[in-house]
Amino acid sequence: MAALLGSAVVLKGLSRAELNDARGHAVSYDESTGRVGVRLASGRCVAVRLANLSLLVGSEAVDLSTTREARLHAAADDLNELLDGEPLDALRAHLAQRAARPGCAPSPRARLAGGAAALVEAVGGEGGEAVAAEACLALAKLAGRGARGKEAVIAAGGAAALAAAAGGRAGGAAWRALASVANGGEACKRAVVEAGVARRAADAARRGEDRGVLRLCCATLANLANGEACSGALVEAGAAAAVVGVMKRFPGEAELIGDACLALANLASHKQGGGAESVCEADGVAMVVKAVRALGESSPKVRHWGSAALVNLASNNGECKEAVIESGGVGAAVHLLQICPCGEAEAQKMAAGVLTHISSSGEAGRHEVTATGGVAAATKCMSTADDVPLIEECMRAVASMVFASDEDFRTSAIPAVLENILLRFPTEPRVQDMGRALLTRLGR
Repeated sequence: MAALLGSAVVLKGLSRAELNDARGHAVSYDESTGRVGVRLASGRCVAVRLANLSLLVGSEAVDLSTTREARLHAAADDLNELLDGEPLDALRAHLAQRAARPGCAPSPRARLAGGAAALVEAVGGEGGEAVAAEACLALAKLAGRGARGKEAVIAAGGAAALAAAAGGRAGGAAWRALASVANGGEACKRAVVEAGVARRAADAARRGEDRGVLRLCCATLANLANGEACSGALVEAGAAAAVVGVMKRFPGEAELIGDACLALANLASHKQGGGAESVCEADGVAMVVKAVRALGESSPKVRHWGSAALVNLASNNGECKEAVIESGGVGAAVHLLQICPCGEAEAQKMAAGVLTHISSSGEAGRHEVTATGGVAAATKCMSTADDVPLIEECMRAVASMVFASDEDFRTSAIPAVLENILLRFPTEPRVQDMGRALLTRLGR
């Protein structure tokens, strides 16, 4: 129960109706009565049963029964277990001193109480920079333990504390924790955004020089962009332009560029809220194309997330499709089809998807796919591929040209490749249907 202390809560179900919906913070727990002491925003303190509390996660009130509380905070409650084996001596000493009786020396075997709330307090408390940095690392470890750990960090007010620490000397450790928390569910993402992290991450990306911190800032933005709940906040913060700025300043840093491509890929996946358009407006398509051309052959991460960014834009609205064509995105997709090794079927499938979406968008798109050798690349890819979804996507890319273009493909390699695929995959219904339809179209 100690991990609940410090959490934001809202009262409910009380007979004194004027207290219902009042907000405050849990400040104490009386085991003998089972009541939680809550200091309300007005300054008044009340003691209520756990059943009369909801936990505030961001702006969302979450039901908090005994079972729920145990599930939510169990991951954070045992600090001894969490810190075991970690080189966090300053934090461990700080927490032991906090647990000691007044005037007594801390015991080396003392149980470190307080859970996530104690760690959050250490981030912004008076323990010093070393304690704050190690507390951030401990919160990052807790958040890395899955949904329960992330929720515990948020419930303890961790988003705001980590956001404040991100601007100081504990910045790297704080960003590590924020990136992990931002990878949680929508409630975690909203809490992180409400703490101002989207803007802080974008600002840090614009002016930062430390490669490690920049990677974490890009990862935080990417995780917030994984889903459309935070799209508006990311657009307002200028996330796409900040990430593109990182790519321009550090064009040869493959790991950093890969993380930047991931952030742009997630923003480009937004169908609403302006995320995809912000990538185009920030010259993001051109930077992804440049990254694929310069680093694609040596970096699996750039290949994968570059393909993801391009296919997300190519499958979006007309403005995004046009940006892909004008910025050389189709040629980059063809390049990816050619350089991806056999074990990267997902990246190849996304690259083929770019050709499918662009060639289906109209005459200009089909012309670009033809001019860049897209049909030949997709045909060659499916001739050697063993991954059925990849073969199906290559077939769709070829079909989008064969069925809509006036070009005569009968003398190309396509018919022979299709006949071979039909022999290789006799029990795959979609492969058989698409292959036979294409052969019929080609007069075979």
